[in-house]
Amino acid sequence: IENLNTVLDDNKILTLANNDRIPMTDNCKIVFEVQDLRNASPATVSRAGIIYVSASDLGWQPITEAWMLRRPEINAQRSAEVDILKPLFDKWLKAKPPNSGAAEDFFDWCMRNIKLVMPCNDSILIVQTLNLLAASLKPYVDENSIPAEDTYRRMLCWCIMWGFGGLLEPEGRKIIWSKFVEILEENKHKDAIPPCAEGQTIFEWVPDWTDKTRPWKLWEPDEWKPPKILNFSALLIPTMDSVRAEYIIDIIANHDITRTPPSFKSTMLVGAPGTAKTSTALMYTGRFSQDVMLSKRLNLSSATQPLGFQKSIEAEIERKTGKTFCPPGGKKMTFFIDDASMPIVNKWGDQVTNELARQLIEMSGVYFLDKDKRGDFKSIEGLQYIGAMGHPGGGKNDIPNRYKSKFMCFNMVLPSTVSVDNIFGSIMKSKFSNKAGAKPDVQDLSKKLTAATVDVWDRVKSKLLPTPLRFHYIFNMRDLSRVFQGIMECPVSIVSTPTVLVQLWKHECQRVFADKLSRDVDKNLVEKTLKEFLPIHFGEALAAENQEVSWYADFLRDIEFDEETGEEKGAPKVYEPAPWETVKGKAYEYLGKYNEAYPSKSMNLVLFDEAMQHLMKINRTIQQKRGSAMLVGVGGSGKQSLARLAAFTSAHYTFQITITKTYNDNALFEDLKNLCIRSGAKGESVTFIFTDAEIKSENFLEYMNSLLATGEVVGLFAKDERDAMCGDVRNDFVKEFPNMEENLLNMYNYLMDRLRDNLHVCLCFSPVNAKFPIRAQKFPAVFTVNINWFMPWPEAALVAVSSAFLSSYKLDCNDEERQKLYGLTGSFQALTRDLCEVYYTRMRKNVYVTPKSFLCLIDFYKVLYKAKYEEINVQERSVNVGLQKLKEASEFVEKLKIELKEQEVVIRGETAKTNVLLEKVMGEKAKADKKAEQVNGQKADCQGEADKINAEKAEAQVELNKALPFLHDAESACNSITKKDITEIKANNKPVDIIKLTFDGLMIIQSKPVIPVKVEDRFINKVTAPFLADSYDDYAKKDLMDINFLNNILDFAANEKDNINDETCELLDPYLRYDEDPAKNWSPFSHKVLEPELAGKASGAAAGLCKFVGAMVMYHGAAKIVKPKMDALKVAEARLAKAMGELNAAEAELNRVLSEVAELDAELAKAQGVMKQLNDSKAAMERQMDAANKLLSGLSGENARWTEDSKNFALRRKKLIGDVGCVCAFVVYCGPFNSEFRDKLYTQFMADTKKRTVPAHEKIEQVSFLVDQGTIGEWALEGLPSDELSIQNAIMVTRSSRYPLMVDPQGQANRWIKSREKARISENPGMCITTLSAKNLKDQIEFTMGEGLCLVIENVENEVDPMLDPVLDKAIIKKGKNLYINVSDQNMDYKECFSLYFTSRLPNPHFSPELSAKATVIDFTVTLKGLEQQLLGKLIGMEMKSLEDTLAALEEDVTNNTKSLQLLDKQLLDRLSNSQGNLLEDTELIEVLANTKAKSKEVEGKLREADERKIEINEKREQFRPVATRGSIMYFNMTDMTNVVNPITAQPSGWMYNCSLLQFLEQFEVSVRNSEKCQPTSKRVDKIIHYLTYQVYRYMNRGLYERDKMMFKLLVTLKIMVIANQITAGDVSMLLKAGSSLDEKAERSNPFKWMSTKVWLNVIQLSRQPFGSDQIVFFRE
Repeated sequence: IENLNTVLDDNKILTLANNDRIPMTDNCKIVFEVQDLRNASPATVSRAGIIYVSASDLGWQPITEAWMLRRPEINAQRSAEVDILKPLFDKWLKAKPPNSGAAEDFFDWCMRNIKLVMPCNDSILIVQTLNLLAASLKPYVDENSIPAEDTYRRMLCWCIMWGFGGLLEPEGRKIIWSKFVEILEENKHKDAIPPCAEGQTIFEWVPDWTDKTRPWKLWEPDEWKPPKILNFSALLIPTMDSVRAEYIIDIIANHDITRTPPSFKSTMLVGAPGTAKTSTALMYTGRFSQDVMLSKRLNLSSATQPLGFQKSIEAEIERKTGKTFCPPGGKKMTFFIDDASMPIVNKWGDQVTNELARQLIEMSGVYFLDKDKRGDFKSIEGLQYIGAMGHPGGGKNDIPNRYKSKFMCFNMVLPSTVSVDNIFGSIMKSKFSNKAGAKPDVQDLSKKLTAATVDVWDRVKSKLLPTPLRFHYIFNMRDLSRVFQGIMECPVSIVSTPTVLVQLWKHECQRVFADKLSRDVDKNLVEKTLKEFLPIHFGEALAAENQEVSWYADFLRDIEFDEETGEEKGAPKVYEPAPWETVKGKAYEYLGKYNEAYPSKSMNLVLFDEAMQHLMKINRTIQQKRGSAMLVGVGGSGKQSLARLAAFTSAHYTFQITITKTYNDNALFEDLKNLCIRSGAKGESVTFIFTDAEIKSENFLEYMNSLLATGEVVGLFAKDERDAMCGDVRNDFVKEFPNMEENLLNMYNYLMDRLRDNLHVCLCFSPVNAKFPIRAQKFPAVFTVNINWFMPWPEAALVAVSSAFLSSYKLDCNDEERQKLYGLTGSFQALTRDLCEVYYTRMRKNVYVTPKSFLCLIDFYKVLYKAKYEEINVQERSVNVGLQKLKEASEFVEKLKIELKEQEVVIRGETAKTNVLLEKVMGEKAKADKKAEQVNGQKADCQGEADKINAEKAEAQVELNKALPFLHDAESACNSITKKDITEIKANNKPVDIIKLTFDGLMIIQSKPVIPVKVEDRFINKVTAPFLADSYDDYAKKDLMDINFLNNILDFAANEKDNINDETCELLDPYLRYDEDPAKNWSPFSHKVLEPELAGKASGAAAGLCKFVGAMVMYHGAAKIVKPKMDALKVAEARLAKAMGELNAAEAELNRVLSEVAELDAELAKAQGVMKQLNDSKAAMERQMDAANKLLSGLSGENARWTEDSKNFALRRKKLIGDVGCVCAFVVYCGPFNSEFRDKLYTQFMADTKKRTVPAHEKIEQVSFLVDQGTIGEWALEGLPSDELSIQNAIMVTRSSRYPLMVDPQGQANRWIKSREKARISENPGMCITTLSAKNLKDQIEFTMGEGLCLVIENVENEVDPMLDPVLDKAIIKKGKNLYINVSDQNMDYKECFSLYFTSRLPNPHFSPELSAKATVIDFTVTLKGLEQQLLGKLIGMEMKSLEDTLAALEEDVTNNTKSLQLLDKQLLDRLSNSQGNLLEDTELIEVLANTKAKSKEVEGKLREADERKIEINEKREQFRPVATRGSIMYFNMTDMTNVVNPITAQPSGWMYNCSLLQFLEQFEVSVRNSEKCQPTSKRVDKIIHYLTYQVYRYMNRGLYERDKMMFKLLVTLKIMVIANQITAGDVSMLLKAGSSLDEKAERSNPFKWMSTKVWLNVIQLSRQPFGSDQIVFFRE
């Protein structure tokens, strides 16, 4: 419209959003026709002329007159008709009715005296009347006839009453009819009044359309005949209401479409829930001949969008020509639009979906949505419409007036008792008949069931009215029919007696009327009503027999097998009485089978009485055809588990969607497709479990709404898929309906019926979900299923569960104490539940406890009890063994003392003997020493001579060593000669000269004969020269022939080498001598004659022999120097040998003497050994005694402590069951509460434990019970505040079995967790820290779980992604050694060291009960004292940094030392208790124990010293405490402003004043820095306090509304005064509430007339108030 503003200007230019400017022609005029101007902007209004058309300006008469003027246009006869009708309109409607007071006409009277169920203006009412009249007159028009005047009067009277009174309830109809009777009687038109009996009106009568005179006929339905197969869910039984409604629908549908007055063949059924609107429409459409008229049902909801509506229409039509479309085959089609008023009204007050529907009806078409045809009009022919809607008001929408005017609207009233009896009486009659085998007394009794049910229904309906909290308390015809549907489920053979029938009826009434109720008091009312009506309708005897509660179930029968094949046929489902123990046994049997069938989804359920009842309720519902259930209860109540088990007992296929990050409408469509194929095409029974956590979009509920209402979802199946499914069911269709025409339409209807019969939806919703009541309004079909309300588990149920889980668990207590423990655990849950309500009232914070929380308590109890019990046992064992060792040591010391005295006596005797022997030994030793002196002198002389000889021997050896190489050369030369070489020489008859001469040298060296010397020429090395003649032929050859030739040479070298003399060598000189100086060389050759190399050329043997001769000569040269020395050496050695002989004789004499002395020495040594042994033994005893005494005195403190502990172990074990119970309850339940309520709840836990006399200690310190000081110190170093609340929070984070969800507005928990998990986070920070909105959340979960890291999810709001549910539930799947968790249909690796943390920055998040049960909610909100401690640290850090650093270092030392001390104490006890044998004999252990004790004392000393230093530091720190206190007060004043409520609207407006701790800390630091620096400290503190208070006040004040500024000042002032003890909290309460809390009636009456009651009550309260810390009563009588 804003775009049209420029068109309304003079220049008439249309400016579009894309800046296109389109000029309009001058003759362009725009007329707006609107209902009101509430959405018009001033810009539009100022450009248009406004004309207001009042409803009374034109009124109804122009419409009537126009209709009458148009009638003659039909045919000429209609003029006479107008002449008859016009006076009647004037007299009946236009004239002033009799006795009508100020009313001007009948319309005016109606407006003043009756209230329509749906607002309609006069025009709509007259149009309805005229259309009904025209439709009624159509047969006469067709025949072109005019009936009698009385006929016109009857018809007009009937049409006016339905036109005006059709939208009235029965009471209103009686009023309007009585007034109209007066009008008729006044005008003497009594023939127009039907013959009504008492209580009847014209609405029970109709002009008989079968008779041309139209006499009055009473509405009566045709007699209903039961079908052969009685399917209750598909039964449609005609009643008077349905018959008359069908008649009106039919005559309107057969009327022509006209514009004046508007008539579109459309009817709207308006009515309360359960008034058979849908059934009536379906009965009407069910009678269509499919050759002519088709039908289609559309179910609308608040989520139905125009696009969805248009797609639904377009899915049912086909192209006729061009842009004209029609239903398939050119037939007509009636659309039944159910819940027509449901589409949402947008913020501009429009129902866009219904505006599209109006356009479709009015213009017979819609606009194309295809891109290429967008904007073109699509004409749709052959459509007619029936609508149905609830009564507008009470949160339900009306439909637009323009849409309303397109329909003939009338109200469907609740059936009368006669109608009800007609419906259900007929059903019961067919059920309990002779043909069915019912006994006569059962048949008679069955006739009373309808009246009894209606009475109960009426009472319940009138007493239990719907409220905003209990909006589902609606009891309509659906509930009535469900009672009889339940009765129909039970076979006639089971209902053998009237008692069983009454029992069955009572059971069904309880199920239908009581199961949906959300309060015990309401359930009791139903029970009371049944007891009241039982004797009235069935007699006292039957009432007495049915006093007890009875139950029915259909899963009691055993599995049957085929007799022929032996195959399992399944258990027959017979709805029959269920004895409690039998049905419970069967349920556990099915549970066992379920767990075997689905091990990965096994359920460890305890079927206590309430759970069993719910199981049977669910089972009863889903076993019925089209039976769907809504299970309403807080998370963890067992809804899903029981639904799965119920579906399993009913042999249904169970399905539940798996939510992923990307799960959307398309994914849901795929899942729904599969379910529809299973339940429709395949005919399987399916239970679809759908929880509110899985509603990712409200569209999901729109689809569920459509599915439950019609069995269809728009766009779910394409046409070809639907046809294929119809083909799949063809065989079944033919078998079940052999007489029905086999076409696609019939088969599709059969498919839809089968789908609806087999698909059972089990909705699991939470009543605390804020959307729950809103959804009830938006999606009516979803909330018309069987509602089963899960009440909080009663204490008895909790006790039963506790008993089931703990009965087989080993506890150190008797049966009586065990039973008390079961009661105590149930009581813990009840106490917490009660406190949740108080907490909400006081703090406006929602905290929930669910049955799942209770199961966590039981699991945690088992784990903690086992750990603590084992810890005590280990301690006891260690302490007792340690004490035993110490006792043994003490006894051993006493024994040692006695042994030591005996030892001393023996030592004195042995000492005397040893002294005598010692004197004798000393005398003999003196003689031996003298002899030894002589021998030693001799020995010294001999040694001197030997040393001299050895020196000479060494010298000679050196010279000898020089000669030896030549000898070795000779030997190697000989060894190089082989026998072959010798043989070769032998064979050589003419050896060369050099060989011959070589043999001459060999003969000479051996002193063998040679020929005399003579000169001969010799040819050597190609040179001929004169030389000595050889002796080869004369001597050498003969020698060569000797077989031992070589051996002889070697023997010579070995044994005769030293016989070579100088002469021999001189003879060989010519052969061996050569000088390179020619002057000195006398040889004729330029080389030695016997040169081995030259000889080698001639023969290998000659070379070796040559070398041998030369080497032997060289050896002689060296050896002749050694020989004299060696000779002298032999003489000296002979002398030495003689001296040594004399020495040996002397030594032998000495040895004899020494042996005698040695014998005496041995005796002495033996004696001394005995003495030493005795002394060592005595010393060892003394050492042992000394060590033992030291040990015993050192461990005396431990001994006393352990002795005391040993007495308490049994008692501690006994009291463990109560202690662990209280502590577990604290961890499981106390997390979401603040400090005050935690203490309150924990005190209640301990008080209840004491009251129930469960063994426990008087006061159980939960912190010390669960954690030691060392760990607390570690947490402090990691950044955890050191106040009590934070420590408790840390315990819950670390010890709870569930993952923590931390309410952390100040970010403290987040910082601590990141510091604590620093090592793991550092491995991959991007994967370990995330938010729920992260795109890769699934990858982060997979990575961190698989790697065993931690995952910190920050900024959680009120909900957690359902994808995380399996992780929160720790739904671990074990395959082999590997662990997995199925997340988003994917098995992800899981490591047990994985940790998950959630943090929320919201100060007051509203977590659902389901989330509260899955995670441990922990309130980390900072406390006044906690913040004070933090601010003090920050302040000292700024003012005296060194002091704070010292304290930090000191605290770190204290933590480390505390842990060391704990470890040392443990080691001391462990070593002592684990020692083997005698403690005092294990000196190493004694030493270790002593060291441990010493270290322990040292650490204790350090801790004492640290405590002293801490006191000194704290004294200095405490001087600054007032600043921290003031800072803490100011911060909480800032946060308190978030609770401010707008005084005008009473709506919370304080969310605007939200501020973070970081904001405040910024102001705190500014105040400390900028405040005046001065001394002493007290003055500096005052300066900071004043600056800080004003700084924070100014900072906060500038953001406050003016109206809230004074309140902030007051808050600051009062809180400062309360903390300073100047006033008390009671004084503040007195100021704020005064006497408003007093009951006026309970107090003394006001004696003064001049004083108001309010002031008087204030005075009374004032007189009772003690003021200030001194509690002074200022005001008193």
